[in-house]
Amino acid sequence: PENCITQKTLDEYVGCIKTVFAEALRKGDIQENIVDAVDWPVSHNQTQTKKYAPFSVEQLNAIFHAPLYTGCKDDGRNYNKVGTNHPRRIRFWLPLIALFTGARINEICQLHTDDVQEKNGIPFISINEEDEKHVKTKAGIRQVPIHNELIKIGFLDYAAQMQAKGETLLFPEVMESLVKGKRAKDASPSAPLSKWFNHFIESVNTCIEQPELKFTSEHVFHSFRHTVRTEFRRNRAPEGDVCCICGWEDGSKGKTLADHYGESVLENLQETVNSGLKYDGLDLSHLYVK
Repeated sequence: PENCITQKTLDEYVGCIKTVFAEALRKGDIQENIVDAVDWPVSHNQTQTKKYAPFSVEQLNAIFHAPLYTGCKDDGRNYNKVGTNHPRRIRFWLPLIALFTGARINEICQLHTDDVQEKNGIPFISINEEDEKHVKTKAGIRQVPIHNELIKIGFLDYAAQMQAKGETLLFPEVMESLVKGKRAKDASPSAPLSKWFNHFIESVNTCIEQPELKFTSEHVFHSFRHTVRTEFRRNRAPEGDVCCICGWEDGSKGKTLADHYGESVLENLQETVNSGLKYDGLDLSHLYVK
């Protein structure tokens, strides 16, 4: 119809509404953000399946040897400039957690300090819907064992530090970026970080000489999820365990996390995480906590 508003205009209106409700929830003026439950209409073009390319090991090495991971000027605008600072906040942890859990960016951004837990000596991340958190599907509610590489890099130490400070959010700067966001489309807590990551790999691209190794428009943060799937398949990880870890429904059996936990115990998932996500050729030793 001729008199309908465009998708861009609708997105702007929806973004404004989300900003207002998110701020009201933060201030305690409302108990629940009902806007998150609304199924907003999207155009036909937006419903088309997006193409995402997994990262190669060479690209992963380029990402994790950028100044942010080897020494940068600061964690602000100069994160991509060589310096002596080694900040370990959400920009540092976000790609690493995604690479070794397959978690979505929203799932990582909404993590609380008490979502980093331990059971029978196995540390894990609980991805849940408690305290106004949301998951994409029922299968998204899960417990993901923490990969040995994340432990070596100091993730458990970081979580303990945040807990000791009395922080609720594992990454408090997520809410800071939301409140400070000037654009309506930044109302989603993960939106600024998703955009930041795009700028980040653009800066990494300038240091990659071989054209075939450069990042393309199909390389975005969600590419980590595809990278995890690819690596699990390469190492022939059990499909049921992979579905539990990444929050996918097991299409072959029609099962979700709750169905699997009787048979795929946390110990098995821990073994699958560590043996299935090896990334041969990826060097992260410079990030290890000594």
